Parts: sequence; structure tokens; C-alpha cells
Amino acid sequence: MKWHRDRLTVLLGGCLIAGWSLVLFQHLGGSTQERSALSISTPSVAPNLPGESLLTSQVTVSSSARASSSKGGMLSVMVDVIGAVSSPGVYRLPLDARVQDAIRAAGGVRRDADLEAVNLAAIVEDGAQVVIPTQTSVVSGTTVSAVSEPLQVPAQRRRGRHSLKLTPGERVSLNRSSEAVLMEVPGIGKKRADEILQYRATHGSFTSLTKLHLVHGFSINLLQRVVPFLTL
Repeated sequence: MKWHRDRLTVLLGGCLIAGWSLVLFQHLGGSTQERSALSISTPSVAPNLPGESLLTSQVTVSSSARASSSKGGMLSVMVDVIGAVSSPGVYRLPLDARVQDAIRAAGGVRRDADLEAVNLAAIVEDGAQVVIPTQTSVVSGTTVSAVSEPLQVPAQRRRGRHSLKLTPGERVSLNRSSEAVLMEVPGIGKKRADEILQYRATHGSFTSLTKLHLVHGFSINLLQRVVPFLTL
């Protein structure tokens, strides 16, 4: 009888140990799975971060590109090149471009171009018109101008008011003007006006404004002074 009690005690003890072992195993296994789940799920947030960085980079690049484009538009000018050039037209030039750059962009000058009255070093402005005259064309006197047609002196300005001098933008004809009208040009008095009339009577009409230096008394400095007020 005693032997049966001892055996029953051993069996009950074994069952209790087995039960506690099972509970402990399940508890430890569940914790491990939770930790594993946490360790696996945590990195899933990470892929969003590069996406956000990429989006920020794209916005930054786009803003920089727009700024560069806006700035680039201010670093050039549009110029209309006409006259005695190989390819007349509208050209985009650097902001600090000179007349010679505009001529180069238009393919250079033709053989009949008259560059003596052209200031090749003048800076061109946006929307300006660069006129390269020929040896037989009308020279405006202002190399870079936004005015497409030459300005003429009003008839009322010339009639009966010969004591007045011309102002910038006003011009008279070198080949057709009388002595009194020629005297309105700053730098031309009665003596030089007479010299012009004598030259016309002897040699005929001027073919270029620069030919005025062939008239007695007209130096290079005087020529540069009077040309802006003359047409052929």
C-alpha cells in the first residue's frame, strides 16, 4: 500500500513538472516571437525615409533649375542686325556684347559695308537695332538704335530759322541741302558749307558720308562730329 502511494506521488510530481515546463516554454516562445515580429516590422518604416529625402532633393533641384533658368534669361540680349551683313536677323548675344559681336553673329560684313562710321566697341542693349551701312546707303549716325527709320528735320524747323543748330536725332541731306541748311549742322559754318557746295559742283554727289573728309577743312575729328547730323 505504501508502495502505491509513493508511486502516485512520483507521477503527480512528474505531471506538475511537465505542466510548468510547458507553461514556461510557451511563455518564452511567445516573447521570442513578439521580439522577432518587432525586429522584423521596425525596418518597414525605414524605406519611407529615402523617399522623403528623394522628394526633398527633387524639390530642391527643381527650385535651383528654375532659379538658374530665370537668372540665365538676364544674361543675354536680343538684337536686330540689319544692313550690310551676310545674314541679317535677330540674334541672342551675351549681356556685355559689343557691336562687333553682333556683326560676327550675323556672319560678318559684306564687301560693300562702310565701317568707318560704325563704333564697333559700342555695347548693344536688349531690343536694339544694329545698322551696318553700305558705301552708298543712308547713314543714321547712331550705330545702335531702336529707331527703324531715319529721323528727318521738320520743314518748319529749317525754314527761316537758319541761326539755330540741329539737335541730336535731327539730320539734313549732305547732297541736297543748301548752304543755309548745312550751316545748321554743329561744326559747319559758312566757310565749310561753301566748301561742301564747291565739292558737289566739281565732283558730283557724295557716295558716302565718310567721303566728306575729302573736302578741304574737314579733319577726322570734325567728321566724327558732323556725321550724326547728316544723311546723303
